[in-house]
Amino acid sequence: HVAVPYETALETAAARIRRVIETKGAGAVGMLVSPHATNEDLAVARSFLDALGSTQAGFALVRGRKDELLIKEEKAANAAGARAQGFEDAAPLLERVRGGAVEALLVMGHDVLAPAYESGREALEGVDTLVLLDTHRSQLEALAHVVLPVRHAAEKHGTLTNVAGIVQAVQPAVEPVFEAHSEGEALSRLGRLLGLRGFEAPHPPDRTGA
Repeated sequence: HVAVPYETALETAAARIRRVIETKGAGAVGMLVSPHATNEDLAVARSFLDALGSTQAGFALVRGRKDELLIKEEKAANAAGARAQGFEDAAPLLERVRGGAVEALLVMGHDVLAPAYESGREALEGVDTLVLLDTHRSQLEALAHVVLPVRHAAEKHGTLTNVAGIVQAVQPAVEPVFEAHSEGEALSRLGRLLGLRGFEAPHPPDRTGA
């Protein structure tokens, strides 16, 4: 990978996605959202897909040990919020990716590398365009054609929905040391570059000052 300005990375992603849309149609573009993203970011993701005209979506969810009190099986801050936005488990989407129905994929985070999606990485190897929006480095970077650093929940304003369905506000505890935006901001800028309806106006800037 070659480091480039954020806007250049967005323009490259837009050009690659536009090429897939022109040759295969909007249905060949999909998105793996993150169950760690805020409700606000997930709402932008849903609007992005709706404006694009694609139903190819899902979220990868890491599961682990649980108890009867505090430890939950789902290791994600906002899986309930993702479901509320209409996103479902990533497995069916990955099958469509593996079958060649999806040729451009926007991926938030790297939970698709979890053991539950043992062939997830293999499925992503064949896509024409993989745009990765992530908070940390992972093995998924090697497959990505464009990597966009995004803010962690601890670096954003927003809300999360817990397992009881209660919406809770989050406040930034730290500032990232490099240029990073929320997933919603990145997708909004990408939607504007693609000329998607509803994305003509600039996304409200991250209140954290990014």
